[in-house]
Amino acid sequence: MSVCSMDPRRLSPAISPVIATMLLVGLAVVLSALVYLMVSGLPASLQLDALKDLQFIEITAVYSVDDEYTHAMNYDSRVLLTHKGTRELDNDDLRALIFRNGVQLNCRIDTLNGVKIQSTSHTGLSRLYGPGSQGKTWAPGETLTIDLNNGTLHPGDELRIDIFSKSAGTVISSDTYLVA
Repeated sequence: MSVCSMDPRRLSPAISPVIATMLLVGLAVVLSALVYLMVSGLPASLQLDALKDLQFIEITAVYSVDDEYTHAMNYDSRVLLTHKGTRELDNDDLRALIFRNGVQLNCRIDTLNGVKIQSTSHTGLSRLYGPGSQGKTWAPGETLTIDLNNGTLHPGDELRIDIFSKSAGTVISSDTYLVA
């Protein structure tokens, strides 16, 4: 009996298990790949994209000269941050960790609200000021200055600032800057 003369209804039961097996094998391969990615971490290209997303708060400058009185080098340690993102941030929900040459500084900044920080327990910080710190939110394009204690930063230091969301419990932005 030739294949052409066979009744098509009789071919269906023979093909159906083969197609079902192929679909199950394909599904198993896709699920295995997803489990592998979760266990081993994200691919490097996705990790780089995630890192780019974390750099919307940018360290724009570090000032080491006393601009107010003597205009002399006093390692003033004023850090200018610029919000390069696209959405407003709730300053009360933000806190900052500061690192010098990979070591976390003894600097406690539990809010980026410049008005509220005056009444909180903070260390390693003279003041927090600028348009980004003046209200409840920090809008895109606004700057914020973290005035660390004089002598905290010196030329050649690598400065890193991590901005955390207290409600999410995670880093929402991180940037590194070489102090000149």
